[in-house]
Amino acid sequence: MSAGDSPESVYDAFADWYAAHALAGNWVQWVILRHLEALTGDVTNRVILDLACGEGIYTRILRKRGANATGVDLSGALLQLARQRDPDHADAYLCDDARYLSSLPAAAFDGVSCMMALMDIPDLEMVFRAVHRVVHPSGWFVVAITHPCFETPHASWVEHETGMVRTVNRYLDEGEWRSRNAEGVRSRAGAMHRTVSTYLNTANDTGGHWSA
Repeated sequence: MSAGDSPESVYDAFADWYAAHALAGNWVQWVILRHLEALTGDVTNRVILDLACGEGIYTRILRKRGANATGVDLSGALLQLARQRDPDHADAYLCDDARYLSSLPAAAFDGVSCMMALMDIPDLEMVFRAVHRVVHPSGWFVVAITHPCFETPHASWVEHETGMVRTVNRYLDEGEWRSRNAEGVRSRAGAMHRTVSTYLNTANDTGGHWSA
């Protein structure tokens, strides 16, 4: 997904790099995926939507765990890679905007996952409303995002007498930003910085009963 208003995805420009990064055995796989699996619980025979699925790494994991999983993303290039890596389920990868999910029917899913992508999408309220529409009333929405307190436009590492410390300035100033780390995802894709309270309040204000 793009952090701008364009219907095209910024990830199309570096899809191959991003796909290799996603499969590189980094902390995303070792930390985030493990916790997502714990939060989703047993997904056997459940109908799950993997929102902003990218090249499909978590969609494939959901399917291996027994779910009937559908992956949705805005990036045609990443979806092409997802279909190549999961050819038996190529039709399960759909191109759609997470703010609308216009190709999906209401109350069609038992749960929705979104791994490291919600901060890419400019209109958070629209995403929550779209998810609320397509998920079953008793369903769930599990999200992993960059840390809203430390992955911010004005955070930096500073050497202190006790060691390296992370300083955070202007935390309440929300908006689009790009990391200064030229080798990272956020320098290429950017992100929307939002406070923790914005995520939680928006979730609660859009009809869901989500919890942190």
